Amino acid sequence: MTENLIEEFRSHLILPLWRDRDLAVIDKYFVKNAEIRTTFLTGKGPNALKESIQETFNAFPVFDLTLEELVQQNNQITYKWSARAEHNGTILNIKPTGKEMRFHGIVYGEIKGKMITRYHSFSNIPQILYSHLDQALLNQFPQQTLLLNHENYEKELSQILFSIAKVTGACLTRREVEALNFWVRGYSIKETARQLGGLSAKTIQVFRNNIRKKFAVPSYRKLFDLLQKNGLLSLFLAV
Repeated sequence: MTENLIEEFRSHLILPLWRDRDLAVIDKYFVKNAEIRTTFLTGKGPNALKESIQETFNAFPVFDLTLEELVQQNNQITYKWSARAEHNGTILNIKPTGKEMRFHGIVYGEIKGKMITRYHSFSNIPQILYSHLDQALLNQFPQQTLLLNHENYEKELSQILFSIAKVTGACLTRREVEALNFWVRGYSIKETARQLGGLSAKTIQVFRNNIRKKFAVPSYRKLFDLLQKNGLLSLFLAV
């Protein structure tokens, strides 16, 4: 992918889609059978992505997105975003709270030429929404999210551990990989603890410290860059 193509995606797809709410641009850059997986649905083709994004806009009439970083490696493209939003519509069966919220997420895509064939999007929108519910309502919602597809969990987890060790020499534990999965996707320490079955925030911090030491990186940004440059980021974002 060239710098010109990166700029094209930025200027003619990502920003028009999220800032101008121009859903029509999706048809220009997605193949008809593109694999779509977002926070809200799994489907095929441009219409599936339109449905997911429209659901976001319906729930958050104000959704001011900031594109924080856009990177590429061979036929893969990844971008990080953050957003200020106002929750004034129902989503995930959660009624409007009228509150202003801050979200962040990561999008991973595979491309062929100028067309996107695979689009996986992850965000902390559910976790932030849940955090605004009182305990009685919160108990009605799932307390834990599986790291990977349930049927292939052990196989995929083993593959990630092996790939990391092979490429970087870093030997992570099972729990460190699970914590790394949510860290890469932008989850906070508190959110990660909840997703991993109610571990303490202190335990998650220990996992993160261990991960930084094993990868010899001082920050999340350096960790993200290291995973991206070594082709490991897609192990987490593509599952």
